[in-house]
Amino acid sequence: MHNLQDPISNSWNIKHLLTGVKRELGTNQSCKAPVTPELLLSMKKVLDMSNHNNIVFWAACLTGFFGFLRPNNFLVKGTFNPEFNLRRIDVLPCSWGMLVRLKVIKTLQFRSKPIEVVLPHLYNHPLCPVAAMSKVLALVGEPLDPLFRLSDTSCLTYTVFLNAFRFTLQLMKLDHLSYGGHSFRRGAATWGSKVGLSDDDIKLLGYWSSDCFSRYIDCDMDKRLKAISTFSTLLPR
Repeated sequence: MHNLQDPISNSWNIKHLLTGVKRELGTNQSCKAPVTPELLLSMKKVLDMSNHNNIVFWAACLTGFFGFLRPNNFLVKGTFNPEFNLRRIDVLPCSWGMLVRLKVIKTLQFRSKPIEVVLPHLYNHPLCPVAAMSKVLALVGEPLDPLFRLSDTSCLTYTVFLNAFRFTLQLMKLDHLSYGGHSFRRGAATWGSKVGLSDDDIKLLGYWSSDCFSRYIDCDMDKRLKAISTFSTLLPR
């Protein structure tokens, strides 16, 4: 009996099933503090919004928050690849705001069509993601250029973003190590719950991967717009 091989170790199907289960359930990890609307408001006060790089950084922050995204889902990780990374042309103006079309995100990496992230127009609000993105699009650039591009024409990579985020937190005398990229996604979900969004609406806006959420993946835009409207209505100023 002791000489028998482990049947799981040689089974391709079982190994990949276990990988899928691990991806769905997650692994133990230290939870980062959530990014709150109040934190974003405080961050904006310490940023020089006339600076090109701060304009790009701020738009990335609000894209992460309102998109319920980890910044590494939409920022360049190494070399810019137009097949996967956001370009200026991937931001579509709409009557209600902007639609950002992502090719791939972690939770839905096998989808064949882009992920549509809703950025609502919050008129005269300091956390308006459309106003922030409009400033990025007003910077010099061509339609096929990287969306989040710094003043030296390099891309805002996830590493550069995270360093800038933590540096900003240090300026605010906060524990910068308590925050990470996941803080934006967690903060958005926390705020959504606080303002009364249903679990289904939070999963809808965040494209959470789960069996119970699968029926919402291709839901119509009206439901998504209603959810993001509720999410945005009670933001502090």
